[in-house]
Amino acid sequence: ANQADVIIAALGEASESSGEASSMVNLELRQSQKDLLRELKKTGKPIVIVLFTGRPLVLTEESQLADAILNVWFPGSMAGYAISDVLYGKVNPSAKLPMTFPRSVGQVPLYYNSKNTGRPLSQENTDKCTFEKFRSNYLDGCNTPLYPFGYGLSYTTFAYQNAKLSALKIG
Repeated sequence: ANQADVIIAALGEASESSGEASSMVNLELRQSQKDLLRELKKTGKPIVIVLFTGRPLVLTEESQLADAILNVWFPGSMAGYAISDVLYGKVNPSAKLPMTFPRSVGQVPLYYNSKNTGRPLSQENTDKCTFEKFRSNYLDGCNTPLYPFGYGLSYTTFAYQNAKLSALKIG
């Protein structure tokens, strides 16, 4: 790792630990992987995590240690080619998350399309890590997910302009 220009760290869960009848209460990477990542960070080299998983994980520490995370889920037989094409910039990583990744397991369930009941945060604090007395917020952490539903970056930027509806109702 000390001789590399960029460290590619393949981390995640075994495919057998995900899927039907494979629920887990701990949604963090195994301690050995966290320890490895901390040691790799000491090299001062840029780190890209290639994440193999079948579920959203709690990656709060990993997101601070790594310069990039490429979530590849559990890919198929052509995964090596596809992953290397993204890492080398031959293909734009353009996918968006189909699930929300929480900051902490205490946030689960975390819905993108349902507001909290009770006393929701004020609109100006919805996306901030702030505390409001007598509101639906956590006392010890942010209310927002680490990576919300639909999150995803690419090698370029996009902008939508002059969007118009073709009809008021779409069947």
